[in-house]
Amino acid sequence: MASAAQIAARPKLPTLPDGTYAVPDPDDPDTLTLWKVTAGSLDAWPPRRRWAPRMPPPPAGLSPGERREHRERWYAAVYWPWKVAVAASIADDPGRAADRFRDAVPAEEKPDAVLRRALAELGFPYGADARSYAEQCAQEQRERVDAARTMVAAGFSLSTVGRLLRVSKSTVWHWARDGRHDAGQPVTAESVAAALVVLEREAADAEEQAETDAAVAADAEPDVDVAALLAAVMELVDVDVDV
Repeated sequence: MASAAQIAARPKLPTLPDGTYAVPDPDDPDTLTLWKVTAGSLDAWPPRRRWAPRMPPPPAGLSPGERREHRERWYAAVYWPWKVAVAASIADDPGRAADRFRDAVPAEEKPDAVLRRALAELGFPYGADARSYAEQCAQEQRERVDAARTMVAAGFSLSTVGRLLRVSKSTVWHWARDGRHDAGQPVTAESVAAALVVLEREAADAEEQAETDAAVAADAEPDVDVAALLAAVMELVDVDVDV
């Protein structure tokens, strides 16, 4: 972690527009370094890749304070001038640096593609997929509301509708507008068929969730005897304790 003195000694980098850039390594022009700027922060791309010089091991025999001073001198003399040169190279011609990145990095390794894969692994949609997913969710919600209204109008109780649609009675009441059997709302064959489709989907979702919950429970850690664990820890550190 940088010390307060090291942070205070850092030079100010040029303000860069958000984007992705590629510029030659200031110490090795044959090496193209890749960068991503977000909210003014200049970070190496891909994540966890280090383009900057690495500090060599400090001389042997230094005290902790001397090692810290050695590190701060190295950063001031080597690292920060290098980082400033990178930022200045981008600032001189951001368009050219952006074109270099576009040409040098395959489509599947660009930030949007990497983020999309990462979110997909976590089960989250992204970009156009996210918009499509949101539209699908909105449509399914409208279908649930219509199903609730149809079932209430057909004579089902709020609690029954809520249980089948996995929502509270008050939610069903709001969906059905007044919570009573509305004789003025027609119950057609089409509305009943649509409600049945929704109920089948809800049942399948509930079954899938139950299977997931069961799998998680099966993989869960066994219950821990906290008192026994605490006693064992206290014994290790030679402390007497009543548990």
